[in-house]
Amino acid sequence: MLEKIFWIIFSVIVALFIYVALFFLLLSYLLDLAVAFPTVGSLLYGLFIILTPIILSIEIYKITQRLKSK
Repeated sequence: MLEKIFWIIFSVIVALFIYVALFFLLLSYLLDLAVAFPTVGSLLYGLFIILTPIILSIEIYKITQRLKSK
C-alpha cells in the first residue's frame, strides 16, 4: 500500500516537472511567434494557456488510474 502511494506521488511529480519544462519551452516559442505574427501568435498563445492545465490534469488522472489498477 505504501509503495503504491509512493509511485503515485513520484509519477505526478515527474509528470509535473516534464509539463512545466515543456510549458516554458513552448511558451517562449509562442511569444516569439506572437511578436512576429501578432494575430496568429496571440491566438495560439491564448489556446496554449487555456489548454495546458486541462491536458495536465487529464494526464495526471490517467497516471493515477493506471497505478490504482495495478
